[in-house]
Amino acid sequence: MSLNVKNKIRLGTLFLFLLLLIVGGAGIHYIILLKNDSNANIRDNYESIEYGHAIQKGLDSLNTDRNTYLKKIDQALRAQEKNITEPGELAATFQVRQDFSKIQNGHASKETIDDLKARVQDILLLNMKAIQVKNRRAQQTAEKALTVITVLCAIVFIVAFT
Repeated sequence: MSLNVKNKIRLGTLFLFLLLLIVGGAGIHYIILLKNDSNANIRDNYESIEYGHAIQKGLDSLNTDRNTYLKKIDQALRAQEKNITEPGELAATFQVRQDFSKIQNGHASKETIDDLKARVQDILLLNMKAIQVKNRRAQQTAEKALTVITVLCAIVFIVAFT
């Protein structure tokens, strides 16, 4: 059975439409992957960094209003304890809690405060490194998306002119 010109044009148009759907679907898929890579993971790490800075700020201000800043440090530490997202972060947060308990119990020596600041720095570094790793992963996803979409567009272009 031979196809007339009208049906051939319809089939060709339908085929091009399907190719465009594939390219559009691939684009949407990779955009969603990039969005997911960057949003939730980096947000959790950023929150840990904010909590760490709040703890450091409270430690630096303990001499001005001890009770107020002890409460602020405790609030930030409680939030951090609920936001454990990276390997090693639980142990570092636990150590911060132990050092902070010493300060709450009146052992606020310079050495204890310095130890606490060092543990907070550990948490900050863990989360900053995690953000870098996740950023690299998102860049790799973007590069893969660009390659796939470019190849699909080239195929559509070649088929359209064939």
